[in-house]
Amino acid sequence: MKVIYTSLINRGFSFNPCIIIPIWAKDDSAYLEHEKTHYGRQSVFPVMWVIQYFSDKKFRLQEELLAYKAEIKERMRTERGISIHGYARSLFSLYWGMISYDDAIVEIVSILKELNRGLT
Repeated sequence: MKVIYTSLINRGFSFNPCIIIPIWAKDDSAYLEHEKTHYGRQSVFPVMWVIQYFSDKKFRLQEELLAYKAEIKERMRTERGISIHGYARSLFSLYWGMISYDDAIVEIVSILKELNRGLT
């Protein structure tokens, strides 16, 4: 896996064998965990994963929820608080209508509950 930091993009993405991260997120380990999740899920067929990601809303939502879970877990480890509304806004606005804002809140709360169970 090769991680590339660049000022040419505003959002990160992974396409095996690379993860591309915007320069503003260079020191954000949680952001990297998000993209590493996508990278790992691409396995040996990254082209097929990308095609399914962009063509299937349910698949894209599933993949983003897994990546957000990894990101939130890392953020909980390294920071004091998580913005439920911030993550819900991201899910709602950044991913081409795959989820409503209210449903995104429910999903983020569910992720936090699951992660908190793992802490006890």
